[in-house]
Amino acid sequence: MRSIGPPHACVTLTPFAAGTNLPVATGDVILLTTDGIIEATDRSGDQFGFTRLRSAVARLAKGSAREMVEGVMGEVGRFAGDTGLRDDATLVAVKIL
Repeated sequence: MRSIGPPHACVTLTPFAAGTNLPVATGDVILLTTDGIIEATDRSGDQFGFTRLRSAVARLAKGSAREMVEGVMGEVGRFAGDTGLRDDATLVAVKIL
């Protein structure tokens, strides 16, 4: 996949510069999310955050992209509980086959 630059607020475990090829391999997952997932809060004000997101994706990585999205959204919903989500919450998973 050819990059023309990082998306706004891009967080990646693989550093890359604009115009370089982003290496992908079978089994890799590309996850696109809005800040509503990361910033979802529980009753005490703690955020779901990147650490919980990475953990959830790691647990769900053997499933399909759909199962990853449904699983992560379920975890975010359980985490937020009765506080609900206060921002848009979009999550797209692309699994390299």
